[in-house]
Amino acid sequence: MNVATDAKQERINLRLKHSAKMALERAASFEGKTVSNFILTSALAHAEKPFMRMKP
Repeated sequence: MNVATDAKQERINLRLKHSAKMALERAASFEGKTVSNFILTSALAHAEKPFMRMKP
Protein backbone atom coordinates (compact mmCIF):
# COMPACT_ATOMS: atom_id res chain seq x y z
CA MET A 1 0.00 0.00 0.00
CA ASN A 2 1.02 3.62 -0.37
CA VAL A 3 0.09 6.93 1.18
CA ALA A 4 -2.73 7.49 -1.30
CA THR A 5 -4.38 4.12 -0.63
CA ASP A 6 -3.66 3.48 3.07
CA ALA A 7 -6.52 3.66 5.58
CA LYS A 8 -7.52 7.26 5.97
CA GLN A 9 -8.02 9.02 9.28
CA GLU A 10 -7.48 12.68 8.40
CA ARG A 11 -9.62 15.08 6.41
CA ILE A 12 -8.97 18.29 4.48
CA ASN A 13 -11.82 20.51 3.27
CA LEU A 14 -11.49 23.13 0.61
CA ARG A 15 -13.70 25.64 -1.11
CA LEU A 16 -13.40 26.20 -4.82
CA LYS A 17 -15.19 27.68 -7.77
CA HIS A 18 -17.70 25.54 -9.61
CA SER A 19 -15.50 25.59 -12.72
CA ALA A 20 -12.54 24.25 -10.72
CA LYS A 21 -14.67 21.46 -9.28
CA MET A 22 -15.89 20.53 -12.73
CA ALA A 23 -12.31 20.44 -14.05
CA LEU A 24 -11.23 18.16 -11.21
CA GLU A 25 -14.21 15.88 -11.76
CA ARG A 26 -13.46 15.62 -15.50
CA ALA A 27 -9.78 14.91 -14.91
CA ALA A 28 -10.50 12.31 -12.23
CA SER A 29 -13.04 10.58 -14.46
CA PHE A 30 -10.57 10.56 -17.35
CA GLU A 31 -8.02 8.76 -15.14
CA GLY A 32 -10.62 6.40 -13.66
CA LYS A 33 -10.17 7.79 -10.15
CA THR A 34 -12.43 9.33 -7.58
CA VAL A 35 -12.08 13.08 -7.18
CA SER A 36 -10.61 12.56 -3.71
CA ASN A 37 -8.03 10.09 -4.96
CA PHE A 38 -7.17 12.28 -7.94
CA ILE A 39 -6.61 15.32 -5.72
CA LEU A 40 -4.62 13.32 -3.17
CA THR A 41 -2.29 11.65 -5.67
CA SER A 42 -1.77 14.92 -7.57
CA ALA A 43 -1.07 16.89 -4.40
CA LEU A 44 1.33 14.27 -3.04
CA ALA A 45 3.26 14.17 -6.31
CA HIS A 46 3.55 17.96 -6.23
CA ALA A 47 4.48 17.96 -2.53
CA GLU A 48 7.45 15.65 -3.16
CA LYS A 49 9.05 17.86 -5.85
CA PRO A 50 10.88 20.31 -3.54
CA PHE A 51 12.50 17.43 -1.67
CA MET A 52 13.60 15.74 -4.88
CA ARG A 53 15.46 18.93 -5.88
CA MET A 54 17.35 18.91 -2.56
CA LYS A 55 18.82 15.41 -3.08
CA PRO A 56 22.37 15.36 -4.53
